[in-house]
Amino acid sequence: MADHAIVEFPIPTPGSNPWDVAVASGPDVWFTEFNANKVGRYHVPTGTFTELELPTPDSQPAGITADPYGVIWLVEANGNNLARIDPATLDILEVPIPTPDSRPLAIAVGPDGNLWFTEAFASQVGRLELSSTSITEFPTPTPNATPMGIAGGPASVWFTESHPGAAAIVQIVLATMGMAEVKLPDPDSSPLAITLGPDGNMWFTAPGTTGLGSGLGKVSPVSLAVTMLSTPTPKSAVAGIAAGPDHNVWFTEGIGNLGFVNPDTLAITEIPAGAGRSPFLLTTGFDGTLWFTDPATNSLGEVFVRVAPGPCGPGGCPAPTEIACIVVDKVFDYCYQQDTSPMVCAPLLEDPPPGPVVSCTVSAVSCTFASSVPAASTDYVNATFVLSATVTFSVQFDAICYVAQEPVSLFKTVTLCGPTGTTPSCAVVSATCIPPVVIDEEVCTTVTFCATFASTAQVQLLVPAYGYCTPAPCVTLPLGACPPSPIFPPQCT
Repeated sequence: MADHAIVEFPIPTPGSNPWDVAVASGPDVWFTEFNANKVGRYHVPTGTFTELELPTPDSQPAGITADPYGVIWLVEANGNNLARIDPATLDILEVPIPTPDSRPLAIAVGPDGNLWFTEAFASQVGRLELSSTSITEFPTPTPNATPMGIAGGPASVWFTESHPGAAAIVQIVLATMGMAEVKLPDPDSSPLAITLGPDGNMWFTAPGTTGLGSGLGKVSPVSLAVTMLSTPTPKSAVAGIAAGPDHNVWFTEGIGNLGFVNPDTLAITEIPAGAGRSPFLLTTGFDGTLWFTDPATNSLGEVFVRVAPGPCGPGGCPAPTEIACIVVDKVFDYCYQQDTSPMVCAPLLEDPPPGPVVSCTVSAVSCTFASSVPAASTDYVNATFVLSATVTFSVQFDAICYVAQEPVSLFKTVTLCGPTGTTPSCAVVSATCIPPVVIDEEVCTTVTFCATFASTAQVQLLVPAYGYCTPAPCVTLPLGACPPSPIFPPQCT
């Protein structure tokens, strides 16, 4: 069973018209700003944006992806370029497309490790070889086909042809470079985005010539058979599509929804994204998330796709992505908690005049297990941990700048399910100090720690893979007790 939370993060540049989104290795999400001539990077741990201006003016950056080495690539619809961004240095290199005014719109990594992109106005697809950045262009089987979306599949590259009256999905077999054009039942269905589904089929959206349609489809890479579906809501304006971390195929609806298809049952679920929102293109992230662009709110959106431990629903369990014998640290209990240290103070050399500028930072953060004793309930323990850090104070008054460091520690006792053979552990997620104050001849603050506490044991398991175990957000809890156990089945009774 899965629960879904949707949040959006406003992009700093107003009216940027965010287009496509990609996730590389590490906690960064990249996106294109079609109207602002920029590429954005959202750093998830800190919630901060970085925006990069592209060298070509009014280039209209559109599709974006990460290559196998984590380098970011995008296409410039009006600039008629591909652009390469080094995520370490943020240097940008533009690679011109040979055909003028080709209108590149989408880009993806093929199973050959090269970059493939569509040229809507030129009715071509292009291939950029990473080893040389040389570009080769291939005409579509049908002239003036308006190729739009593109994706890698098993030993093939697939793209959509959206021209009215000629809707099709095209397979490029890399071994022969032959193309197989699969005509869709409705020639005006105008397929847009395409992705490789968790079932091995190629899934696509089909919004029609008006862009307001509700078509979804899949094509078999083996038989080239097409299956068409419709969203429960008519005229839903389907757009982006991606394989989710929960073995479902996710899609966006411009009317303000996200949705997913169970590839085994073909059941469709729609999820309201929120008032005023209009999700466009999306991609799979990390740690059980999906990311999407929202031009209506000028935002980057995140969907949490948590597969919660528990019994399957009336329809039975979905097919696991794999079943394997693995050696793991089995989690018997875990939770986030936050707590605040006692006041920590550093002496000043002299009593400062009124109005000094004071600040503090926290470093050298750690959490260590100290001891445990049996709790009142069988198999439970009261585990004591030590949360430690160093606080650096900065005090400036007149022409004097005074810096001092003081250690701070906090003993935290948590009740955990910890039968024989388990080991308590902890990790600090964050540690922040409140704005310090000057009291007499000391500068003082407190430190708030957010930490995870767990009891684990190394075991061998034969397990199906469904998703990620993600605790609830950090909250303050009384008496140091973890919340009611989310582990299913319960490990302590």
